[in-house]
Amino acid sequence: MRIIKYYLKIIIFKLLSFGLFTKLYHIYFNLTAYRRIREEKYFISSKVTLEKHIFPIIDELLSKNKNLNLLDVGCGPDIFNNVLIYDKYSDKVNQTITDKFPKLNEKIYTNSFKYLAGNNLNFKKENFFKINHFKSRDYTKNKISKKYDLLISIYVIEHFNKIELDYFLKNIKDAAKKYIFIINFTDQFFLDRWKEKNDIYKFKYLQYSDFLWNIINSKFLYQSRNRI
Repeated sequence: MRIIKYYLKIIIFKLLSFGLFTKLYHIYFNLTAYRRIREEKYFISSKVTLEKHIFPIIDELLSKNKNLNLLDVGCGPDIFNNVLIYDKYSDKVNQTITDKFPKLNEKIYTNSFKYLAGNNLNFKKENFFKINHFKSRDYTKNKISKKYDLLISIYVIEHFNKIELDYFLKNIKDAAKKYIFIINFTDQFFLDRWKEKNDIYKFKYLQYSDFLWNIINSKFLYQSRNRI
């Protein structure tokens, strides 16, 4: 049954790659955005990643300036990153949050705040939307017009094809004082096959021939084999 499930997944994504079906999928994606919320262990994982790789750089920048402007090219692991940055730094960090899909659904952020439990939940949420702003922008096609103190991108650029990556790397040149890229080396297509922390299926994509990988891969969950 599990194998059949993956065959169906591959076939459906391939069908969605054709013109009209692609547009219908984007409509569906945006209408159902409010339902996409990760579980608590994913929230904890995001928190650990930020504490280890992002917060120290923000602290360094804030030691020299009272405030900083941050561009998140994403959106990476859902919305937890931005909520956690806001929770720690409040109005000290002004976040510009971007994604190639139309304006991110406020419901996703609202759900994310439930992991920051407490009496000030509504206050935090309201101020989050006052301080930070969102852009429906694909920076593999659109120029970055403003300079930022920090540019971050978490679990995103491994989904760029070569043309997109080349444009993106040229686009971000001189766009920020510092850059942080966190890349996922695992096979996201078969995510729910993983059984253990070091499961070999996490890196299964490296074992496929180019021909077979081109069949499995799709633009809806495109994974570059050049990420390493």
